[in-house]
Amino acid sequence: MRYDDSLGLNRKKAAAPLPEDRSKALLVGMIGVGKMPIYANTLTTGLSSLKVREALFWEWGIHDIKTARQIIEWSGTEGSRELYRKYYPFIGSSATAGECRRKAVLSYSSDACHEYIIYPFTHSIHSLYRSIDMMQGHPDFAFTPDNLPPDIIAWDMARLIWLVRLCFDCGYLDEEDAWDHILDADRRIWKHYGNIRQFFMGCLAGCAFLYGGQKDFTVRLALMEKWLLLQNECSTV
Repeated sequence: MRYDDSLGLNRKKAAAPLPEDRSKALLVGMIGVGKMPIYANTLTTGLSSLKVREALFWEWGIHDIKTARQIIEWSGTEGSRELYRKYYPFIGSSATAGECRRKAVLSYSSDACHEYIIYPFTHSIHSLYRSIDMMQGHPDFAFTPDNLPPDIIAWDMARLIWLVRLCFDCGYLDEEDAWDHILDADRRIWKHYGNIRQFFMGCLAGCAFLYGGQKDFTVRLALMEKWLLLQNECSTV
């Protein structure tokens, strides 16, 4: 992956540059979650203390070190991808969002608490289907019910990188622990995806699953369109 200021991916001035693997891991995380401004050579996010705490609370419900560690562990082991996997076998051109939700709910064991999962199933699958309607004709990231990525680990790991940086800024993680989580998330991304476009598709599918049809999705899409264009231009030089 190449770095370029034209995308607004600004490296914050630091006393010493980070090793390349760390800088790239931060950049991968920021692209995946579509956050601006983007600092790719320092562990801190560059946000104010108030903005950090607001982001942790409103995006993840984190308000102390205990909940921070719980959400970090959940993101690493389960995340949104487990719910996505419940849906994936039932997504198809012949299935409506409601039919997909019903089949996914029924796929749970008979002793599962259906009431607990109906809301997230309903919200997520309808978000995803709205994005499919919007993205079917996209030249680079076309979504159809039959070509969605089978896994959204890109989304979970990119968000985990951002989450860890916020937790570091808030004092919930020390520097060593933060880098351990970030580098592990980056390794898991590139073990799973063969190229940057596959990574982008995983991020967009994950975002669509939670925020389809909303501003959060269109912001990420615009950033990834710019980044893919830059990659294509660089490959032709």
